[in-house]
Amino acid sequence: YRFVTNARGKLAVNLTGLNPDSDVQLLSSTGSFISGSAQGGVTPENMTLDNLEAGTYYVRVYQFLGDINYSLKLTSTANADNAGDSFAAARAITSLGANEQSFSDYVGGTDQDYYTFTTTGASNFRLSLSGDTPNADVRLLNGMGQIIQSGTGTDSTESISVDNLAAGKYYVWVYPASGTINYTVRMAATPTSQSVDSAAADEATYTLSSTVVTT
Repeated sequence: YRFVTNARGKLAVNLTGLNPDSDVQLLSSTGSFISGSAQGGVTPENMTLDNLEAGTYYVRVYQFLGDINYSLKLTSTANADNAGDSFAAARAITSLGANEQSFSDYVGGTDQDYYTFTTTGASNFRLSLSGDTPNADVRLLNGMGQIIQSGTGTDSTESISVDNLAAGKYYVWVYPASGTINYTVRMAATPTSQSVDSAAADEATYTLSSTVVTT
């Protein structure tokens, strides 16, 4: 059997009516083995795969003993995507302050995640990103989509640290460097102890390396 999924998610495979016995395998689009179930006798065959990437797959049902009339059931459920794929659809973080807030999601292929927050005064911003392999990257952007700081290493953890971040609207952009990644991003914006007057704010500068084109 051949089937196609359009989003990353959970796949459940159930094979019943196995008298005397059949087994089942899940194969990739190239025919490579992904998973299988080979219970003895009439015991139903069940497989559950979490975070299966979108793509083309094959299910192979094969005879182990005797001739069998079987029933095969496949259920695919897409993962929830809690953060938007653009500035306009960014997930709003309310009241970001000294208490760290964390969010878990996934990115991969064309899927990327945006978060937005607003500060009312100068703050020390801290962000950490952790996830599974291969790798996800993260950037802090200002309200115009310009990059303030990036975390683009080659391992599964990234961090961003900006002291005296001026009051304003900001975006956090999480995107896949390669593959599909489950990640957790943690962030906090601790108000600075010293108020920032207009003259000091004028002196606070950030290096804006490029402009991100909205999608």
